Amino acid sequence: MKLKKLKKLKKPLCWLLMMALLLPLASRQAKAETVIGRADHQIVEAPDYTRPNPPEINSDTAIVIELNSGVMLYAKDIHRRMYPASITKIITALIALEQCKLDETLVLSHNSVTDLVEGGEDARRRFYEGQSFSIEEAVYALSLNSVNTVGYALAEHIDGSLDAFSERMNARARELGAINTTFHNPHGLNDLLHMTTAYDMAMIMWGAIQNDLYRKISGTRSFSFTDNNGNIITCDHNYLVFQPDSDYYDPRIVAGKTGWVEEAEYTRTVYASDGNLDVICVTFHADTTHNAYQDVRALLDYAFDNFSLVSIPSFGQDGLISADVQDDKTGEECTLRFRAGEPRTATGAALLVPKDYIQKEWRRELVPAEEGLKAVASLGNVPLVTYPLTTTIERKSAPMPTHLQPEPSAMVSQDVSTLPVPGTTVKDDSTSTARPSSQASSTTAVRSTETEPSRTGSGWNTALLIIMGVLLLLSLAFGGLMAYQNKILKARVCRRQALKRDR
Repeated sequence: MKLKKLKKLKKPLCWLLMMALLLPLASRQAKAETVIGRADHQIVEAPDYTRPNPPEINSDTAIVIELNSGVMLYAKDIHRRMYPASITKIITALIALEQCKLDETLVLSHNSVTDLVEGGEDARRRFYEGQSFSIEEAVYALSLNSVNTVGYALAEHIDGSLDAFSERMNARARELGAINTTFHNPHGLNDLLHMTTAYDMAMIMWGAIQNDLYRKISGTRSFSFTDNNGNIITCDHNYLVFQPDSDYYDPRIVAGKTGWVEEAEYTRTVYASDGNLDVICVTFHADTTHNAYQDVRALLDYAFDNFSLVSIPSFGQDGLISADVQDDKTGEECTLRFRAGEPRTATGAALLVPKDYIQKEWRRELVPAEEGLKAVASLGNVPLVTYPLTTTIERKSAPMPTHLQPEPSAMVSQDVSTLPVPGTTVKDDSTSTARPSSQASSTTAVRSTETEPSRTGSGWNTALLIIMGVLLLLSLAFGGLMAYQNKILKARVCRRQALKRDR
């Protein structure tokens, strides 16, 4: 009988277990992240290659960054403080996804509906006091239809007031790399102190698109949901680059937000990708919506049509190269063998170059450096990659008579940077062969210039032994002194104990 009851309970228990496992996953969905571009989010100086001429744009300020390399492809007054309008909602949406569970209920307060400047209310009057829906649905309404009431309500829900939420916005913006931003509200309706820059908005967008759900929401063409009273609310993305039937449709744009108030005019922030480059573009203060669309398209065309990521070239065969030289001091023929280390590029892990450079051949050479020598790979005469080198010397000449041979240390400690490497023929180790000496008694000696011991090594060893001996004698003397003092103290204690007994 008990077995039958257990069998009946088996299925419900399995379902309960699955729900227990899935619920925590659902609550963490909003926090799932994907690293896009450089993990450090650093903007770096591009190598000194010749760039194509950038387009002329209408917007007053703008920036274009390629994320994998961190190279700024276009910059126009990027640190000039401007009114952002509704692109403010990028950071509002990000904070909501970071701070709230997706299924939490958001209730629109009286202030969120009424405390807006004229023109800030929803034109279709879909949102009203007491209305409720989930946080996830709220972020869709905020990102696709730019609903100011929802932004206001999210600020109250998370921090209780607009002032407290604004402090959170500014702190989060600084964490993402913003340096000249002062947000004063969650929606972007104009405030004389509510300002940011093209550079700061690019850094904020870079942080926002790491959040998988934000990236999905801000690139969704249309989304519908039902409020607590059964009203169906449909939000079509008001940025027409996501609408296939629009003349402004651009499939390269993955996520984006528009903004407009009278003082800010037309602002845009987008993340776009073509499978090779990942690009963020921000524009401020275009005078018409058409010009705002055209500026973004022109800047994306400039990035995608003129630049490409290239692979880091190898140096030699398996990082090994060789050069035949002659020692100026001894006349010996030697082969220098170099082992190339990990490549270092000007832009980190990814190399971004103008597409004109892709057809050029890589030139590899050895150049003097502070540590001796380094390998450099250049494309179109532009140094792009360096490789640290480990050097060994292979001597191939017949032994000289004893009375003519130089000191061994002089042969080994020679500074390799003085050898005629620039201009010397460098060849892959696989095709390089040592030329045999004409004398049968010739020898080959291989030594590493990094590991050769110094002639003064034995002197240091002797000094170290003397110092250790002195320290040992001092420690023995100190131990004897301590033992003598303990003996005296012990005798004093015995005398005191004897006096006490006598009393």
